[in-house]
Amino acid sequence: MSVELNNSAALAQLSMSIRTWPPTSHAAKHGPLTSALSTLSYRSSPAPHQPPDDRLLRATLPPLSGSGGDPETGHSFSHGTAQAKFCGLRLSGLLVHLVPRHIVPTMVGIDEHLRAVLARHRVDTGLFSPVRSVQPLIEPVIRKWGGPFIVDIRTSGSFAKGTAVHGGTDIDLFVSLTSTLTDTLQQISDTLFNAFSQAGYATRRQNVSIGLTVNGWKVDVTPSRRQDQRGNYHSLWSTKTASWLQTNISEHIRVVSNSGRLDEIRLIKIWRNRFGIDWQSFYLELFVLDALRGARVGNVQENVVTVFRAITTSLATKRLIDPANTNNVVSNVLTAQGKSAVMKSAQSALESPWNVVFQ
Repeated sequence: MSVELNNSAALAQLSMSIRTWPPTSHAAKHGPLTSALSTLSYRSSPAPHQPPDDRLLRATLPPLSGSGGDPETGHSFSHGTAQAKFCGLRLSGLLVHLVPRHIVPTMVGIDEHLRAVLARHRVDTGLFSPVRSVQPLIEPVIRKWGGPFIVDIRTSGSFAKGTAVHGGTDIDLFVSLTSTLTDTLQQISDTLFNAFSQAGYATRRQNVSIGLTVNGWKVDVTPSRRQDQRGNYHSLWSTKTASWLQTNISEHIRVVSNSGRLDEIRLIKIWRNRFGIDWQSFYLELFVLDALRGARVGNVQENVVTVFRAITTSLATKRLIDPANTNNVVSNVLTAQGKSAVMKSAQSALESPWNVVFQ
């Protein structure tokens, strides 16, 4: 619940009142809240199929005395001592956050702010994108390493799905090797890592990929071996599990890029990168898709809140399966401790202004 108040005394009074509000059930929420607040009271006639504690409300109240409301939601408000503007107001149990007026954008401002953030972090994935210049620079190293066993070198990951953001990997390259190659998957990963190192690149070992920095661009290269001579299924080496994984990047790209949730995914990635949260991209993408199952497409502002809430309530137990491999439990890449850290960060996000969470 984000509330703007001009009057600092009214802010303090409202803050103290809400601290004493103990919502224990849907029916109990509104009685104690209304009676406790001397500066502001809340009453609602919810729209059909929409409980009053799960609505995004908008209302601007005149100074001193009067009332206001939002005819779209059926909610109304009244106050007695201060001018108040509600911005992104949400009743959600004890998730209440009060912030000074000067740092909270208006409702329209939140939408504009999120659009500006998305534009600022946008990665150009077009045919003439500057980051595509990376591939011809490192491809000779890859081709010298793989020789006649290379089937294809293509873009993959967030870059190909449309979910890449600045601050993360700028481009992902997937190296497909023929199924007739007899080297083990670990040998394939290790020898490509060595080839980049010997070529003078600073390399980083990652779970299934090799990380490079090329002319300032962050690049992930994933070597893999086809499982047969015709299909899109590949096997690759996982350093975290010291075992092999099956993948199908074409299926991954299809599932994510056609989901209608690209903006929400990109915003959660922007938040992740901003606060240094350890959350693997594909796991994050699948979690967002699951959390927004049935939610209205394009309702980005409210959908992002839904995702944050889902993180705090279900990340610890939600089991997410690779759509290309039912034996790959993607949610297992994070430990219980790692998931707890993400959940705490999401809780903090729910209690913070939009322009602190997203920049």
